[in-house]
Amino acid sequence: MEILRINKELLPKVKEFLMRIPSIREIDEKVIENASVIIDEDKIFGILSFEVFEKRGLIRYFIFQKTIGDEIIKELFNDVVKNASKINLKELIAIALKDEIQEVFISLGFKPINNRHVFIGEEPVRMTEFDKAMIMKYQLNN
Repeated sequence: MEILRINKELLPKVKEFLMRIPSIREIDEKVIENASVIIDEDKIFGILSFEVFEKRGLIRYFIFQKTIGDEIIKELFNDVVKNASKINLKELIAIALKDEIQEVFISLGFKPINNRHVFIGEEPVRMTEFDKAMIMKYQLNN
């Protein structure tokens, strides 16, 4: 298995991988531009990407097969951190609804933050469908 940055050749495979996820109805290609993928023998096994908001990156697609080991997930994350640093982002933000996803983000170094001052668009996060989510931040060193 290897970690690759998204490129034109990988784009169709990444879209196909994402469309198999029942909760994804539409793919945001702008977000995919910031993606790194786990690939083995020409097959996608995972993706991690972010959407840019000024000096922050919001984790958008973080999907991987359960058989992927922690070390590969860490490599994938490190590749995304490298990319985020190159474009001078200051932090990555994650919104995690499920306990097991919260644990993954915490294992990668994310820290929970108070969501009282977090907004999605103009609306406070606690007034959205993410009111029960844990909001976490990863500080980039650049």
